[in-house]
Amino acid sequence: MLEARNIAKSFSDGRGRIDVLRDAVLELAEDEILVIKGRSGSGKSTLLHILGLLDTPTSGELLYGGQDILRLGPAARARLRNAEFGFVFQQYHLLPEFTALENASSPRSSRTGLAAGT
Repeated sequence: MLEARNIAKSFSDGRGRIDVLRDAVLELAEDEILVIKGRSGSGKSTLLHILGLLDTPTSGELLYGGQDILRLGPAARARLRNAEFGFVFQQYHLLPEFTALENASSPRSSRTGLAAGT
């Protein structure tokens, strides 16, 4: 259902390029659970942000239902993320005016980068 092909992510720190991910490959079937584990700074969060359409890779493909969703425009990616992707963050990104249940079940706009989904 979700397939990452040769995902790479690099940043520039002003002195040069820093490769955070190099040719990451992943296949995740529907209803499959995946654990990503590694040392601090190994690229786990970067990979998760790319898989969740919160960030874009420097190169590679991200297929969802056979379609390369990285080719979608920002609005289409936001709609897909809102409808199909769910996130659980380590930090608290809760809206204080909502109850815990409302925070967990209410999709947010792409502005916040949060989505409750399937």
